[in-house]
Amino acid sequence: MDFLENKKIYGIAITGNICTGKTFVSKIIEELGYTVIDADLLSREAVKPQSETLKQLVKHFGEYILDKNGCLNRKVLSEKIFNCKKEKKIVESILHPKIKSLLKNKIKNITDYWFYEASLIYETKQENEFKEVWVTHCSLNEQIRRVAERDKISLDKIKKIMENQYPSNHKMTLADFCINTEKNNEILIKIIKEKIESLDQKKK
Repeated sequence: MDFLENKKIYGIAITGNICTGKTFVSKIIEELGYTVIDADLLSREAVKPQSETLKQLVKHFGEYILDKNGCLNRKVLSEKIFNCKKEKKIVESILHPKIKSLLKNKIKNITDYWFYEASLIYETKQENEFKEVWVTHCSLNEQIRRVAERDKISLDKIKKIMENQYPSNHKMTLADFCINTEKNNEILIKIIKEKIESLDQKKK
């Protein structure tokens, strides 16, 4: 089975806006015994020191995006591209092929459902590459509270981050399955378990 076929048959994307509970849902799925691959961890692996991907980024942006140890300073790069769509697309064009290659290697021997946690599935037009896309969501007030608590940033900065992502309600209309992460753990586990079981039934 080739990479694209595997993604379409077994790959399920978990996406959602900042602090809507993607990682929490991923942990539940891992505890149920399924493989979860984190796009953010793949992106970190892609730009490890001396990697070709990092060299390409440095060639374009300059060495100021590196820290004193020669590692990518993700905060500096993020601030550089935050309000510039052109630069953001350049970063994506450099990073995404390597991330795709790393993902391909990780799933090559998997013959059951696997899950891919990534923030920007819809924004990067990847939704049709997977069997299903699951979207996590919560109320706006809860989302803002979570971001402020986790990242210790201002309300203005939180709003700017949110403006760079598709609205949650829009993603929910596109999703195959929506998960409200304000429900208690017991209910969430039950909902996710039942959903995966329904997928298993379709395989039979």
